[in-house]
Amino acid sequence: MNVLYLTYDGLTDPLGQSQIIPYLEGLAASGYNIKIISCEKKERLTSDGDAIKQQLKRSGITWQKVTYSNSIPVVSPVLMLYIMWKMALRHLKLHKYDLIHCRSTLPAIVGYQLKKKFQVPLIYDMRGFWADERVEGKIWPTENRLYRMIYNWVKRKETELLSGSDHIISLTEAGKIIMENNTVAPVKIPITVIPCCADFNHFNPETISRERILNKKKELYISADAAVIIYTGSIGTWYMLNEMLDFFKVYKSKKPGSIFLFVTKENHEMIDQSAMKYQLGKDDIRVVSSGRAEMPLWLALADASLYFIRPGFSKQASSPVKQGESLAMGLPVITNSGIGDSDRLIAENNFGWMVSAFNQQSYLNVVDAMMLEKTDRNKIRESARAILSLEAGVKSYREVYTGILNK
Repeated sequence: MNVLYLTYDGLTDPLGQSQIIPYLEGLAASGYNIKIISCEKKERLTSDGDAIKQQLKRSGITWQKVTYSNSIPVVSPVLMLYIMWKMALRHLKLHKYDLIHCRSTLPAIVGYQLKKKFQVPLIYDMRGFWADERVEGKIWPTENRLYRMIYNWVKRKETELLSGSDHIISLTEAGKIIMENNTVAPVKIPITVIPCCADFNHFNPETISRERILNKKKELYISADAAVIIYTGSIGTWYMLNEMLDFFKVYKSKKPGSIFLFVTKENHEMIDQSAMKYQLGKDDIRVVSSGRAEMPLWLALADASLYFIRPGFSKQASSPVKQGESLAMGLPVITNSGIGDSDRLIAENNFGWMVSAFNQQSYLNVVDAMMLEKTDRNKIRESARAILSLEAGVKSYREVYTGILNK
């Protein structure tokens, strides 16, 4: 059974390595022949492309690349989609495909045209309300007439995809409910919820010794008994750096000697400068860069994972990658309400704590709760496994594939 997989996100991107390749390797191991067309940044392709190619080859997955460019706003994405269309068109003319699987809205627009032309079933793996994210994140200022026109065009295409695809993947139950209860065009086709999962074999605390944790703390001049709050990933647009620093200041007032560790490839000076506004200095903050391979070790030396995300309509359909990776390590999370299914998941499974508002009293309430509650990291990990493990995600995708192909 042959599957054509289209993605705007690159396989050489961190997201591609954590949220695309592992799923497709699992599906390939189930007997699917998968062809990927992805948009790849030149510098990442140069550094990681050969390793990714060999990894995919071992799994029996073939890969074709579109060169990513954002040099000309609006024009560059259109050109990349056109190239993707031409590549996919050629493959569909030469080979029989049983399924087209599109990750996010832009590739799905290409996939929908291919579905109509070749009568091949289409999975719209929507990854959230993309156009609304662009507007709410101030990437598309709708006071600009051009961006307003683009937003309206993409929303029309989204409506087309939600009615004309064969199956929809939603990251959250909250997003699914929004689609099914849309008063203008309620979605009638099947929707399966598959959150951002984590590889529990890679994110496994049992593979990391106490000695390695203490050595890493020593490298960073963190005392062995110091409490560590960790933030992982990019900063900006949606992630609320100032509010997280403000929370940590309250936490540190209750737990002196605590350290806020940032594991990010963002500008380190920006974090240090923001910390100064909250009277947090170099003794309080550590900033490091890391690839995916070492991420479990960083999470293992922390006491809690902190991430605040700006809430909004689009964020109801979001599933943070860092949530699954933290919980896989048995690490409790501290986050804010209004993000995807996080409120329900955290409350039902005791995965951590939610701040109800971005103010001192809300922060203090959470910190007080943290001081009173004893964390059972093994229980967190095992509870998360059934919901957020890679195996659970692959199983759900396999059931979607099988359902479509049997039909």
